[in-house]
Amino acid sequence: MDQKRIKADKKKYKTKKTNLKTKNKIFRKLKDLGYPQETNRESLECLYKLITLKYIKAKESEVVDCYTQINEYLETIDSQRKTIAFQQESLDGNDTAYAIYYDRIIEWQELIKKISKENKEIWQQRNDAIRSYNGLIEMGKTAKQLGVDTSSWKLPEEEKDKFKDYKFSIDHKVLESGKVQYAAKLTKRKNNDE
Repeated sequence: MDQKRIKADKKKYKTKKTNLKTKNKIFRKLKDLGYPQETNRESLECLYKLITLKYIKAKESEVVDCYTQINEYLETIDSQRKTIAFQQESLDGNDTAYAIYYDRIIEWQELIKKISKENKEIWQQRNDAIRSYNGLIEMGKTAKQLGVDTSSWKLPEEEKDKFKDYKFSIDHKVLESGKVQYAAKLTKRKNNDE
């Protein structure tokens, strides 16, 4: 009985030759390799395993390449994070310097405004002094033309005792033509006021 059963099992599991379809992926691979169209089950299983192993190895190599690329990206991200942190620290450090410079600039602007006002006043005083001096020179020229000896003249500042009761001033006026009109005044002081 066991013999009959064994023969039946052999017949049942006996490898059969199969005719491959032409649109099958395995058939295309077999055709590329030059195998005949008819093969048995064991050769198909072996071929399938070879194809899947090759596919798995290809995918495994792609995964390794992707892993390498990801590691490079992560290294780039880490270096960029370090650069960003360094730049942020330098910006934070520069904030105090910028605040100091800003305060200094504001202080300098205020000082410039103040000094420019003083410069205008000083420039005006300078121009007044030059015009007064020019008025004295013009008076001296006019006196010489009239025949008055001006070589022994002294300014009121040089003879304080003689002119202590008088106030000497030279006024000038700039005309529209650009010429300066002078007026010298010697007035008696009232109760020693300056």
